[in-house]
Amino acid sequence: MMRTKIIMAVAFACVLVHMAWGQQDSFWNVESRLIINGETREELIRWTEQIGGYAVLDSRNAVELRIPVEQLEELPSALEAYSNRVLSYDLFSREIGAEIRQARAAIASREETLARNLEFLDDADVTGTLALEREIASLISEIEGYKGRLRVLENQRRFASLSLLLTAPAPRAPGSGESSFPWLERIDFYRFMGGNQRSSRGFSMELPEGFAAPGGIFTPWEAVSPEGFRARIYREQNEPRQDLEFWVAAYSHHMDQSGYLSYDEAQFIEAEGGRAYVAEWLVPYAGESYLYAHVIMVRGRNIAVVELAGPEALYRNYRDALIEAVATLR
Repeated sequence: MMRTKIIMAVAFACVLVHMAWGQQDSFWNVESRLIINGETREELIRWTEQIGGYAVLDSRNAVELRIPVEQLEELPSALEAYSNRVLSYDLFSREIGAEIRQARAAIASREETLARNLEFLDDADVTGTLALEREIASLISEIEGYKGRLRVLENQRRFASLSLLLTAPAPRAPGSGESSFPWLERIDFYRFMGGNQRSSRGFSMELPEGFAAPGGIFTPWEAVSPEGFRARIYREQNEPRQDLEFWVAAYSHHMDQSGYLSYDEAQFIEAEGGRAYVAEWLVPYAGESYLYAHVIMVRGRNIAVVELAGPEALYRNYRDALIEAVATLR
């Protein structure tokens, strides 16, 4: 926490020095990651609007805002006031003065050429008129394009971009909830992290990009990233014999009752072996928020369960690769 505050203070000292030198033709971008409370999103958007800014994106896990550059100095206080904790903070700037001057010069030169062509238009013959009209249309199109680009640059000069990744606080440690179905009772994050293995015979999938298989050909399917993010497949009996929708409802109820906190909206996907269900949860572990996810697929007498776990911050890097690999479950 102290390190984050120091980084924020140094970053804004650089902003103030930069502006004091009169080099204000810059586009400022702030990227920050926050642990949020229930009102963080609404309060940050309200604060942004109160200081003359606006929201560009408002979703469950991310908020993108535009705030007046002169309000950048107030940003650290706002982030700390409206969140539980500032996890990371990065500030960047890009000099856009040359682009602004180039756009203005391009507009001026083309408007001058346009004015001359309009003067020539009345004295031109038919062939000349057609050529001038084509050139005039081209010039007008170019002028409008440069004006549009200039509006974007002027907006970037006036408003800093603020990109926030929002993380919910780690939930209470979940327990192993009771269930009428034995295989659901065996779903437990801490047991999985402890290295418990079960048979994956009959099911497999491609290794996610960036992962390796630590076991041999006769061991249950397992994949591990260099940083320790883990994925395994195991097989359960489809007893009593039910379809995927039934087991999804039972699984979701079990996870809620056990105290797991939903990370994102669950989804159905079409895997190579059939329709599958993907659900993601947050769990406190080793002082961090960990991501714990399952993929469930029913095939005849068996149920395939893919179990994944690792630090939530690391999961963002691997999520696309993991979803692509899960689509090959068969």
